[in-house]
Amino acid sequence: MIEVLKRIEAVSALGISLVSLTGEEAVVSIPLAGNRNDKGTFFAGSLYAAMVLAGWCLTMKLCSGREGRWEAVIKDSRVSFLRPVTGDCRAVARFRKPPLERGEGRVAVFAEVSACDVSNRRCVLFHGEYRANRR
Repeated sequence: MIEVLKRIEAVSALGISLVSLTGEEAVVSIPLAGNRNDKGTFFAGSLYAAMVLAGWCLTMKLCSGREGRWEAVIKDSRVSFLRPVTGDCRAVARFRKPPLERGEGRVAVFAEVSACDVSNRRCVLFHGEYRANRR
């Protein structure tokens, strides 16, 4: 997974790091430095990118236990910004409901991602629907 992340330019540009990845949870971190908006808090687009990536990592981990090579893409998402993020942040992705088989070699994955500040307060909530396809 680390090698794939190195090929995604936004990961290094935004300073995103994969903290942990299991079959049930993906955690990424993103620093405030380099991701500030005009108010000195986190730029929403940077947070969104980190949250999409956390859900994508979880989806790819699910696929890694399946036969063949898989690709995953974000299909749909909804995000709620609950409070400004004023420091470094972690995004934690978990399955919102069980993955759905969509025919031979196709899976729908539903993830919930919470972005929390250094005080572990939820600041952003993301719901994403991903599609995984066997190549």
